Amino acid sequence: MPTLKAYRQELGRQLNDIVIGTTTAAGTVATIIDTTLLKSSLLSAQNYIGNIIYPTTLAVARRVATYAPTTGTLTSDQDWASAPGTSAEYELHRLLTPAEKNACINTVLRNMAYRSEALLTLVTDGDMETSGVTNWTASSATLTKSTTAANVFRGIRSLRVANSGANGYAGSVAVNVVPNDAYEVIAAAQVASGTARLRIWDNTNSVEIAAIDSSERDWVLSYKAFTIPATCRALVLRLQGVEATADVYWDHVSLLPTQRNWYALPSWIIEPGQVEDVWFYPLGHSFSTDLFYANDTAGYPWQGWKVQPNATAQTPFSVVLDGNQVNVGWLEVFARRVYDELSVDTDAAVAKLDYVVSGALYHAYKRLAANQSNSVDRKLYEQQALIAERKYMAWRRAMEAPPRTVIQPPVFGVGKVR
Repeated sequence: MPTLKAYRQELGRQLNDIVIGTTTAAGTVATIIDTTLLKSSLLSAQNYIGNIIYPTTLAVARRVATYAPTTGTLTSDQDWASAPGTSAEYELHRLLTPAEKNACINTVLRNMAYRSEALLTLVTDGDMETSGVTNWTASSATLTKSTTAANVFRGIRSLRVANSGANGYAGSVAVNVVPNDAYEVIAAAQVASGTARLRIWDNTNSVEIAAIDSSERDWVLSYKAFTIPATCRALVLRLQGVEATADVYWDHVSLLPTQRNWYALPSWIIEPGQVEDVWFYPLGHSFSTDLFYANDTAGYPWQGWKVQPNATAQTPFSVVLDGNQVNVGWLEVFARRVYDELSVDTDAAVAKLDYVVSGALYHAYKRLAANQSNSVDRKLYEQQALIAERKYMAWRRAMEAPPRTVIQPPVFGVGKVR
């Protein structure tokens, strides 16, 4: 997936407004040294003065105050918190700052949508699609999100729990529950080393309700139907590794009350028209107690559903299903999701790089036109903006596919497998 840095650097190339280099010496808190690219007998000391210098490892922009072509040294107008160091990547910008280029990129992303699968679950970030790990609490483990295809069950991310001690885990945000009610939990786990343990934890009384162990190297699903204890008001799911060296990937954690037909939709669904379909995925074959083959299931569209608004709620829409599920499994909503803004250079999006940059180029030229006091220069940038806009609209027509269609299943069987 392209990162914010990749989008920005490609935008800079197409604007002819970026120099990307690597330092060849440590420098200081106010200098960078690059004898490969910046050292030259052909350049004057006035080159690069006033340019924006942006060491990507520091992610802080400064203006170039002085330039020494004989040594390949740039001096910034303000100190950085630390020296960029040797072999550090840096960018030079002349027309637009890195922040302005990033803003052009995010303007495009805010106006783009992609078809997303949303797991219906009471667990915050249960589908692991949030880029960070702030919704999970680490205990004796290091938590990271993985985008490596082999370590992701569904979607584009999974949660890696790498233990630093025995019984390390990632704890979910506490879920408020109803005492004595029946619930079901499903979680996908892939063990790199050690043993994975899904623990259902009574957060009110600090006691375990149930646990399921797995040591399989391929993806497996842990499933448990259980009843909330009479004095329990909140539970936490602990995605745990047993051994001190355990290393486990977790994904697709579904927690729902049994036989409910009303579910809150994700908060990013802000218009009912975003929802395209609801699918049900029954569990496949079981190979051990409470364990199922993860890739042994065929989903099908739910017969009959509607989106129910609740405009003043934290989650403004819910989905209401006709009837209840008769099999054990999980539910997913297919909806058009607006891209999140990218904040730091390592943030990434699944949006095609050339598509995003074509739109960002249009916004960049519009910014440049607005900054010009000279009418001739302003007109030139406006013309460039019109050319970029035509290319961007061509990309949009090519990329905006028609709504997803499915074959509805017969009453007695399963429909088209997605």
